[in-house]
Amino acid sequence: MPKSMSSSRKTQCDLNNPWIRLSCLLRGPDVNILGALSEVTSKEKECPEDYDEPRDWYRLKDPENNKHISNFNACPQCVHSLEVLFPSWRDVFYRSHSSHTHNHELKERQCSLRVSRLRFGDYLDMIVASAQEAEKSRRKPNTEPVAKLAKQLAAITECPKDRMLPQKSWHVHAHMPEFTICQECYEEVIYPLAKGGSTIAANFDKQPRKFPNPTVEACCQLYSQRMRKVFEEACDDDDWEHLRHTAMKRHMLQQDILGTLVESSQYPVDDEIKERLGKLLEEWKKKE
Repeated sequence: MPKSMSSSRKTQCDLNNPWIRLSCLLRGPDVNILGALSEVTSKEKECPEDYDEPRDWYRLKDPENNKHISNFNACPQCVHSLEVLFPSWRDVFYRSHSSHTHNHELKERQCSLRVSRLRFGDYLDMIVASAQEAEKSRRKPNTEPVAKLAKQLAAITECPKDRMLPQKSWHVHAHMPEFTICQECYEEVIYPLAKGGSTIAANFDKQPRKFPNPTVEACCQLYSQRMRKVFEEACDDDDWEHLRHTAMKRHMLQQDILGTLVESSQYPVDDEIKERLGKLLEEWKKKE
């Protein structure tokens, strides 16, 4: 431990920051970039990831009409981290003057540039290509492809992943209503397969619908790479039973976890419940 660091001071591993990990992949161990990213981390509040939080948000202009793109909101940490990695993108994003409500409270939103987002890879590919071209030409980056993608995604309700939500519309299959699919995953996975001729994919509801019982909560079952692979394999082999069996085992495991979490909140010091929950969560890592 460095002598200047107090033993009572709280620290965390910098490699826990996804932008620092991304920097190592894209730029290698560049100490100047890593130092700049660490400085951003120390100054800015951590990205809220998949949760709605009140923040000062950054926006992106639509080059076609010079207006900001609706439903695109980036947190300061992700914007400044991106600017460190891609200096040509400095000042492309701008702080919104409408981040506050009429009561002067900050609006709760999700960060559109969070690394955990399913479509972040699409954004990253476009930003990397734009930054490389800007460096070669010594001009400002072409933001049009990123703006176009942002507009497309703004029209689609974002995947909630494993967050249980009530009164939400889902794409479902008549013979497996427990296998709930969000709009984003339907558009990205199921629709192309249905268009390509898959009977299994074509039998999912084309229009999302809500459950008759408004108290029923559900989450998306197709956000993980594992389940997407299972779905694609089932469509390729026209093997409905493979998909049904895998999806139902996963759903039952998820229900066991949710039930055990309720027990844990009621009996927080019960070691048997803690042990059971730990085993279920380990199993979830394999079957998510």
